[in-house]
Amino acid sequence: MEYQKEGQKLLELINSRGMSIYSFAKKCRYSNARMYKLCSGEYDVGSVKVYNAVIFARVLGFETVDAFLEAIGIDLLKDLI
Repeated sequence: MEYQKEGQKLLELINSRGMSIYSFAKKCRYSNARMYKLCSGEYDVGSVKVYNAVIFARVLGFETVDAFLEAIGIDLLKDLI
């Protein structure tokens, strides 16, 4: 799966905050199924809407979306070009 590395890092962040995929999805008001697919690498974490990325970052305790994306290994400028 192409996006497995970023998904695994997201899952590690979620678990390090004492949450499961499902409790994290609930706190973010996000689809359980889609969150599972993001964490499994089936879907690209970089493809989530900015609104959702902000929520993910805040729930995980990051001050900025950039810090969140860096923590999971996504460089949007590099990945988009």
